Amino acid sequence: MSVSLDLSVACTGFTDTAQGHTVYNVSCRASLEGATMKKTFTVDKRFSEFEELHKALQPLLPSIPSAFPVAKTMMTTEATKRERVDKFQDYLRGAVSAAGPSPPGLLLKFLAVDVKTLQQAAVSSDASAPSPIGNVTADEDRGTPFGVASAPASSDANEALRDGIKRDNTAECVRLLDGKADPNFRDRRGDCPLHLACMFNRTQVVKALLEHGADMTLKNAAGELPTKIAPVTLRMKMEKFSTQGKF
Repeated sequence: MSVSLDLSVACTGFTDTAQGHTVYNVSCRASLEGATMKKTFTVDKRFSEFEELHKALQPLLPSIPSAFPVAKTMMTTEATKRERVDKFQDYLRGAVSAAGPSPPGLLLKFLAVDVKTLQQAAVSSDASAPSPIGNVTADEDRGTPFGVASAPASSDANEALRDGIKRDNTAECVRLLDGKADPNFRDRRGDCPLHLACMFNRTQVVKALLEHGADMTLKNAAGELPTKIAPVTLRMKMEKFSTQGKF
């Protein structure tokens, strides 16, 4: 029986192994569609494994490129590897988008997504859901697991900021941040705007968030810093901002 899933994928970097290989670090946040509890699955894949995935996926998802969009090179420099990180991320996001809510099993296997784990998480989340107190849950009233004393209810401006990040509308995000939007608010999944902007690789939105006081030390529900889920180039810009105040 097929299940509907909500997937967000990022290629977060690369690692050179002791065996002389380069593996690319993939992170996928997944949940059953409509569920609030997301799980993060991480896996390391070699270039050849991306190629094999494409060969298997292309007949199933004809809207993705017919040829694998990341070229092999004779010499693989550090710059080449960083460039591949961004290209692999774009490729995986395109595949996830083309697959829709019911991705092929081979794509889930590549991303190390375990559907049984998601089903168990959804059942556990439903069973332990706190009773609401106004617009803030009981857990939020006592303090959250994210290292902040309290979690304010999301305002309309905050929700609009979240939507603006998803739509890649930098001008709207800046307008909201100049107004009443909180750059550190948490959505119902535990993500701050900075997490969302990093996940979608919204470079200019990340810059605006940081300039408006977004806190890079806040973790999401999976215990991840925004820099953990940011592509390599964006992460370097964020780290530069944290040390030099320049993006």
